[in-house]
Amino acid sequence: RHIIAVLPFLWNRRQDPIMTEDDKEKWSRKIAKPDEIQRLRKIIHLLSVCGVNELLVATPHSNKMAKYCEDYDIKFHEIDPSMQFANTIQTYIPSENMSIARIYAPDAGSIPRAVNIARILRCPVIFNLKNREYNRETSIVKDKEEILENLSKEFREYYHFEELYHITPELVTDKIMIMIEDEVASGGTANETARMLQKCEVKSIFLLATHAVLTLGWRNKLFYLNPFKKIIMTNTITRGYDKRTGGSIFDITLAPQFASYLFKILKRL
Repeated sequence: RHIIAVLPFLWNRRQDPIMTEDDKEKWSRKIAKPDEIQRLRKIIHLLSVCGVNELLVATPHSNKMAKYCEDYDIKFHEIDPSMQFANTIQTYIPSENMSIARIYAPDAGSIPRAVNIARILRCPVIFNLKNREYNRETSIVKDKEEILENLSKEFREYYHFEELYHITPELVTDKIMIMIEDEVASGGTANETARMLQKCEVKSIFLLATHAVLTLGWRNKLFYLNPFKKIIMTNTITRGYDKRTGGSIFDITLAPQFASYLFKILKRL
């Protein structure tokens, strides 16, 4: 028997805290509390106990998911929506305007997803590092120019992508910004980030997000002074009638990618 678990969205995706200061994820500025329970590890362990051999998940929140699968002898498959996002965004941005399009990674964790889409669209990537001021507003991280340039160089080498730059107002003014997120929960962070970009006088902003978590009150936060030209999400979490928006959010399906992976696995078996 061979069991394949197809879980487009794994609810415990965030519950994988870093247990010590020395075990920080690369470039992360966050350190979790040492007494937090590792629920992501627990759920993957339970899947292995239930006999799961392979796991398919779209856009995992962190690389811990693959690591835990390896620990418990589950073959992990990440479903990447980059091609669907790229194809869809090109229906909204005229080809003659693609030269001013920029993929925006609002934090270090979003850079791999941004690079994947940028390779397809042949656009530069602009990144920021999460920085919350005391008033909780998102802002551009201001560090010594030398430090930021060295960090940009490190990112370029690590991701093998040359056109990767830390954000400055000059780099995004009059540009079309395509912001990439793994999920939208309350929508507040995405909205704050987009309004920060508007202060830099960008031409327009698109939001791409894989998982439509959409917690209580999300409309008021996500659409506050609506800074987005269009929001595009996948169907890893079905948006029922209660979470419809009358067209403000465009849905794309990841069924073909999941089916393709399943065919490859079945052929191998």
